[in-house]
Amino acid sequence: MRSQGLYLGRKARAGLRVLDDLGQWLDARPLLLWVLLAVTYWMLLIPVCWYRPLWHDELFTYNFGRMSSIGTMLRDIPRIDLNPPITYLLEYVSLHLAGPFATGRAATITARIPSLLAGFIASCGLFIYLRRKVGALLAVVGVVWLWQTPFWGMCNEDRPYALFIAFLVWLLIAWERASQPGRSMISLIGAWMLAIGMMGTHFMAALVLPAFWAAEAMRAFRAKKIDLPLTFAFVAPFIIPVVYHSLIHGYDHMLFPPAFQANLHDLKLFFTKLPGSTSCLLVSMMVALLLSRASPPAAESGTDREDVVAPSLWRFRPEDVVLLGGILCEPFLSLLIFKLQHSAYFLRYALPGTLPLVVFFTWLFAWRFRSHWKRIAATAFVIGYAFLFFANYRSLLLLLLDHDRATVQAVDWRSIDPQLPFVVDSGLVFVEMNHRESPQFLNRVYYLTDQNGAIQYADATLFQHEDEVAEIFGFRAHVEKLNEFELQHEKFLVLGSYSYPENWLLRYLLAQGDELRFLGEFKNNYQAKELYEVTLKPRS
Repeated sequence: MRSQGLYLGRKARAGLRVLDDLGQWLDARPLLLWVLLAVTYWMLLIPVCWYRPLWHDELFTYNFGRMSSIGTMLRDIPRIDLNPPITYLLEYVSLHLAGPFATGRAATITARIPSLLAGFIASCGLFIYLRRKVGALLAVVGVVWLWQTPFWGMCNEDRPYALFIAFLVWLLIAWERASQPGRSMISLIGAWMLAIGMMGTHFMAALVLPAFWAAEAMRAFRAKKIDLPLTFAFVAPFIIPVVYHSLIHGYDHMLFPPAFQANLHDLKLFFTKLPGSTSCLLVSMMVALLLSRASPPAAESGTDREDVVAPSLWRFRPEDVVLLGGILCEPFLSLLIFKLQHSAYFLRYALPGTLPLVVFFTWLFAWRFRSHWKRIAATAFVIGYAFLFFANYRSLLLLLLDHDRATVQAVDWRSIDPQLPFVVDSGLVFVEMNHRESPQFLNRVYYLTDQNGAIQYADATLFQHEDEVAEIFGFRAHVEKLNEFELQHEKFLVLGSYSYPENWLLRYLLAQGDELRFLGEFKNNYQAKELYEVTLKPRS
């Protein structure tokens, strides 16, 4: 028994030496690690983009990007959307360069090219940022950990969030270099452009840039001198929200259902979703921790200790810590502001907070272990992630393909009572249908508006201006006021859902005592799946 234990121990030590040698070999080849990250990124995201249809929010970006001219687009954006224009300008370029591939099935990829590229650029930036602090191998761990956060979902979504994170990551790099003695003019200009680009992408920047103010204040305190050119780089972008000030206040009257309003549970969801599927990271850390306690690390050269041993605190200056801590405050500040305004709050608004957490945990990983065990743990993580990737990749493709086939076959609900008007009880579904359905079907599709009814039965007014959306985007389907529609149609179909917080029409009809006959729940790619035949009782 003892001899068997010794044999297994020798085998285990030999395996650990192989992992250590492989880790050293990989750590010395950052370009190879970058290529592996790039291949993984694109192999995972392209199929998801191809099979996942554009949804409501993405279709706003898409429809703006398809407009005939940039002037028309810039004129219409403030009428129905509050986001600054950089995302839409990139979308315009992407779709117009795509030509015939900007419509149909190919649009699921061409429309998302700006976000796909932004996510990739953000990942590359984080790799560069972390490599300078913890080495190339652990930089891979940090990038993969970022992919397990809500950031990953934004990389394949045609919205501004991946682009925002790309600007933020590279702004961290530009600021770090611009705040060093003997900086180059390129780093200073880069900081200015990236800060303006971040604010021109999303107003979350208004809660992130103050972290740079705090970092500059720490620099000024230590150097006894204010760096005005760099400090003003983080002040100038606030010109953009000043220009949008009147438009932002124009949205103050909007009501959102309580289920969507900001609450502390949102932050709990955000932080519990951060680890994602990083169990292999945790396992590799625990294995290295247990092994490092069980036996002393192998002898290492002085160079190895200097370059690969857990990073010293000097690699993070006090201003670096202040900056990352300030960015980490963004989820809490955004939640507080949205809660005070009783506005809808979604996890993507806390996205900037993922970056300092990723940097912190990657640094903690490196700081805890001596180089020997750190390399073993990091190499085990990279191998484990690669194994999971290849093991699950085929299953991912099959799942997406099956989902796509089911959607194509589920068409029965469109042919039920084709002579009746087809009313959609969801602003989300109304926009999506105008992109996915045939012109013949859209000719009988309606969305009904009624401010009082929406407030009474859903506490929401977000979709009470769909007539303006339909006009700007040239929708084929119709938007009518509820009372006018009721005068013209005694019987009609409604596709909706009682449970979705912003839907109000079915609740209204039920309260009026109208006859609702349930026709079934139909499988489709829309949020609303329940179909009803409605017969109105005479209105007084």
